[in-house]
Amino acid sequence: MVRADATVLTTAPASLAVQSGFDMIERIIIRATALSGDEQKAIRWFRHQPLSGFGQTAAALVEAGRATAVLWTLGSMEQGVYT
Repeated sequence: MVRADATVLTTAPASLAVQSGFDMIERIIIRATALSGDEQKAIRWFRHQPLSGFGQTAAALVEAGRATAVLWTLGSMEQGVYT
């Protein structure tokens, strides 16, 4: 998920790169949980549901550095515009 070398995750878990990646994932899961009403559903959505218009899961988009696309999709869903 977080784009960092495996050694960084174990030797420097508090590094800015690691923490910012986890912070973004946490923000997305919190917003998805608010929409679905269930954290486990939100996590399944994040990992497994391809997003309309992007053809990738939220997890894949975040991994590719496109977290803003996921946040945009969540915003659309919050406004009832998502199809």
